[in-house]
This record gives sequence, structure tokens and C-alpha cells, in this order.
Amino acid sequence: MDFGRVITAMVTPFDEQLQVNWDQVEPLINYLIDEQQSDSLVICGTTGESPTLTDEEKLKLIELSIRYARGRCKIIAGTGSNDTAHTIHFSQAVEKLASMLYSS
Repeated sequence: MDFGRVITAMVTPFDEQLQVNWDQVEPLINYLIDEQQSDSLVICGTTGESPTLTDEEKLKLIELSIRYARGRCKIIAGTGSNDTAHTIHFSQAVEKLASMLYSS
């Protein structure tokens, strides 16, 4: 698979209370695609603070990223952890989410 020339590890935007700032996700994605010309975005990698996010937050970030990118770039979902069984389970959940979003 060709991920392009510019692959950006996206940060996760947080607010002052250290909660995910959901309102900033779409503008950040648009900026990375439109202004920085990213061909692919890595969502929920270690640059995106994945060790500090819940699985629910990660799934929501991945879902929003797919929706907001609207096919303008590839989304690479970070699903790894220090627990192999958890990584497999979470990877399967992300695969199911992505199939649903890309087929609709």
C-alpha cells in the first residue's frame, strides 16, 4: 500500500483541563491535509498521546479522523499497546469500525 510521501503523526488536541478537545480535531485534520499536504495521518500513535487515552477516546478519534478526512488522505490507526491480547482485540475493533465507515 502506498501511504504517500508525507505521513504526519497527528497530535491529539487537549483543552486546559487535559481532556480531548473534540472541537479542534476537524480543524487540525483540515490543516494537516490542506495546508501541510499530508498524504497520510497517523492517529493515536505515541505522538498522539495514545498511552494516556482510553479505548473509547481512541475509537472516537479514529472515527472522526476518517469522517473529517473524507478520503483526502489515508488514515493509519495506532492500535498497539504493551498487551498483545489487547492490541489484537483493539485492532479488530478498529478494523470493524473502518469497514463500516468506508462502506457507507
